[in-house]
Parts: sequence; structure tokens; C-alpha cells
Amino acid sequence: LLMHPRDPRLLFHTEDGRAMKPDLVTLTNFVEAIQINRRFPRVPLVIFFGPPVMLVVAEDVVVGRPAIVDSYWQGVRGILRRAVAGEILIAAESLFRSEQFFWQTSVEVPFLRPMSVWVNATYSPRRPRFQGGEVLIHHKGRLKYETNF
Repeated sequence: LLMHPRDPRLLFHTEDGRAMKPDLVTLTNFVEAIQINRRFPRVPLVIFFGPPVMLVVAEDVVVGRPAIVDSYWQGVRGILRRAVAGEILIAAESLFRSEQFFWQTSVEVPFLRPMSVWVNATYSPRRPRFQGGEVLIHHKGRLKYETNF
């Protein structure tokens, strides 16, 4: 469901009825990320993407609609600036997508295979959650096979 950036459903209501911005938003595509980034420019985002970053504007590129493509890339650049600053976490669903993203944007992102959920291993950060505890995301070196862990 793609919502308008001003949709009131994007706000959360407290028990006393106040509307509040979210503390964190998780997304799976860049169109939603662009809209949320415009609506909540200081809210941290986590983007876990599978489809290629250019997929949503591929037809616009082919038929020659540069204004749409330029607007999209402007939104992606805004997300990348915040990601480089550490305000947005972007992860790809595969090494291939991570490499494709790097080729298209010059920004390296880690990849996290969904099968990692079923691997019989756990990670326990040394610091408690929300007190500096880290998140472990598998990030392989460039040009290595995904089957080598």
C-alpha cells in the first residue's frame, strides 16, 4: 500500500490523543523510502530491498520521460546522503543486488540473505539494545560467491 506523504495514517496516536511521528520506519523499496524521507526527513529508516533500484523508472527511461527519472534520482540521492551520514540503513537481499546498487550509485551496501534467519547461529551484542548495541549484518567482500561464509 503506497500512501500519500501527508496521509494521517502515517502518524501514531498516543493514549492522550496526540499525533506523533514514528521513531523508525522500515521499508522494502525506494519509492516508499523517498516519500517517507520527504514526509519525515529526520526519522531513521531501514531499507531492505530486493528489486533493482532502477526498476520503478525503467519504463520512463525507455520511453524518454527524463523529468520523472530526474525526480526519482533526486529522491534517491537524498536517501543516499542520509545513509552515508549514518541516518539510514540500507541492505540488499543478495550479493548481486548489493553489487548492482554499488554500480548504479557508487555506494556500498551490505547484503543479508533471507536464509540467514534459519542458520543455527545467534548473535548477542555486548551492549543492551537501545544503549549502543550493534546489529550484525553479513557483508562479504567484493566479487566473492554467496555460498562461501
